[in-house]
Amino acid sequence: MYDSLTWAKPAALGTNKGIAAKLRAVQGRFLRLVASAADETISMHPLVQESVRYWLQHQGEKEASVEHAVKVLAASFPTGEYSNWPVCQNLFPHAQATLRHQGTGVIMRESRGRLQYHVSWFLWLSWQYTGALQHVSKSYHIRAALYGDENTEFLDILELMAAVLQSRGNYEDTETMHRQALAGREKELGENHPDTLTSVNNLAVVLQDQGKYEEAEEMYRRALTGYEEELGVDHPDTFSSVHNLAYLLHARQYFQQAMDLYQCAVAGFNRVLGPDHPTTAAC
Repeated sequence: MYDSLTWAKPAALGTNKGIAAKLRAVQGRFLRLVASAADETISMHPLVQESVRYWLQHQGEKEASVEHAVKVLAASFPTGEYSNWPVCQNLFPHAQATLRHQGTGVIMRESRGRLQYHVSWFLWLSWQYTGALQHVSKSYHIRAALYGDENTEFLDILELMAAVLQSRGNYEDTETMHRQALAGREKELGENHPDTLTSVNNLAVVLQDQGKYEEAEEMYRRALTGYEEELGVDHPDTFSSVHNLAYLLHARQYFQQAMDLYQCAVAGFNRVLGPDHPTTAAC
C-alpha cells in the first residue's frame, strides 16, 4: 500500500486503535520496522512492504486499509504553504500510492477530493505544474459532483485550478474561473471578507497578465483597502497586495509610486516572514 519507506508512528496517526494494532501486528510478524524518535516515523524495507501488501490482501483487508489510509492522509496532509513543505514532502509518496486505488462512497470521495486538493496545492507552490493540474482536475470534478458550484469547498478548488492554469499560461480560462469564484465569494461571504479579497486579488493578477491594466489596478486597490481594514497593515496578505500594486504601477510607467510601494512591501515581508521565505526571496 505504501511506496515510500517511512510513515507516521501509530501514535502520530491519531487515536484510531485499529490502524495502530495493525502496525503492531505487522511489526511482530515481519520484524523489519525501524522507528525514528526524531520525526515520529517508521521505516520499512521495500521487500517487507510487498509482503505486507500480500498479507493484507490475503487477510481480506487491503481495500479497507487503502480506504483508511486515504482518510488519514486527507486529515493529515497540510495545505501547501512553504512552512508545511517538510510535512508535505514526507507524506507525498504515501498520497501518490493511496490515490492509485479507487474507492466508493461519499466519505471516501470527500477524503479523496480533500487529499488531492492539498496535494495539488503543494505541487503548484513547488512549481510542479503538471502534477498539480492532474490532482486539481480530479479534485475539481469530485467537489463539483458532491457540492455543486457555489459551496466553499468548490470555490476553493476552482480558484486553485485557475491558479494552476494561469501558471501554465492559460489566461482566458483562468479569468473566467476567477470571476466565477469572486461572484461566489461575494454571494456567500460578502464583499470585504478576506477570502473574497483574495479572489479580488487573484482576478487582478490575471487581468494584469493580459494587459488589462485599468481594471487590474481597480481590483488591486480594492483588495489593498480591504486587507488593511480587515487584516491590518502588517499582515502578509496586505504586503502581497502592496507588492502586486507596485508591480502593476511599474508596468504602467508610474515608476516613483511603484518604487515606494515596492520598498514598503519588501521591508514588510522581511519583518513578518523573514529574509529566507520564498515570498521575500521572490521580491
